[in-house]
Amino acid sequence: MKLLLIFISMFLSFILLFILISFVAYLSSFFFFLIVLTSTYFFKLLSFTLSNI
Repeated sequence: MKLLLIFISMFLSFILLFILISFVAYLSSFFFFLIVLTSTYFFKLLSFTLSNI
């Protein structure tokens, strides 16, 4: 019975860890997308201002 409890707790902690890792990966990909978007926008803005000078 005790072994079963240990196994269940290990399994739950593993699932929790997996969820945490996937959440962090999702957040990092979102931030990467945001950075790419802002940098491309900034580059377009920069080229626009340079062409107007």
